This record gives sequence, C-alpha cells and structure tokens, in this order.
Amino acid sequence: MISRNVDEYVGDALKITSGMIIILILVRLTEPYISRMSSTEDISQSFMDQSMRWYATSMQDKQPGFALQHITYALAYLNAARHISTDTAIERRCGTDVQAFYTAVDTQHRATMRDLGKQCPKMKMRGSFVHNSGWLG
Repeated sequence: MISRNVDEYVGDALKITSGMIIILILVRLTEPYISRMSSTEDISQSFMDQSMRWYATSMQDKQPGFALQHITYALAYLNAARHISTDTAIERRCGTDVQAFYTAVDTQHRATMRDLGKQCPKMKMRGSFVHNSGWLG
C-alpha cells in the first residue's frame, strides 16, 4: 500500500527527471572536448616527429657529446612510439618505415659512441655496455 501522497511521488519524479536532463546537458557540452583528446596514433605520430627532429639534429652536431645526447633522445622517442603503437600503425600514420628508421638511428648511435670513445678514451665502453647504452644522455 501507498504510504505517501501521490504529490510526493510526482515531486520525486520531477526531481529525478530534471537531474537526468542536467546530466545530459553536461555530457553534451563536454563531448567536443573529450572527442579532441589525443588518440594513441596521435601520440605515436608526435613521438615519431620528435624522434626525426632529434635524429636530424644529431646528424648536424659536430661535438660527439651533444650528438650522443641528441641521438639518445631520438632513440628514446622512437622506442616510446613503438611501445605505444605497432610498427604497422606508425608506418600507416607517419609514412615512415619504422624498421629502416630504427636501423639508421641505431647505426648513428653506435657511430657516435665510437667517436666519443676515440676522443675520450677513458669514456670508451667495452663489452655488453656498447650494445645497451641507449639510456645514456
């Protein structure tokens, strides 16, 4: 049996309906901002762009210390992009052969490490460190 007055039920129904309408309006107002948020493809493309810029900068550097820093940045951004998206998705989005670019960056990184070792014999790395020095910067 109904223990409340019908007017109380109507009042509650109006409150709930008006609350739902307010929520709907807020969702519609915030939808354009949410749809503009970056997707993983956008982020990986941005990382690839940064990687290519740092690679180009490292190719122009005359001092091996700066060249090492810049090529390490390029390698880090490239690895971050590859961690976020697949190579195929990156190639489709950026139009860059990821494997070939990785090979070029890695080759430049090794050459920079070799040049740095020639100029600064005390800093020359030996053994497995030569292959795993991408974290240096």
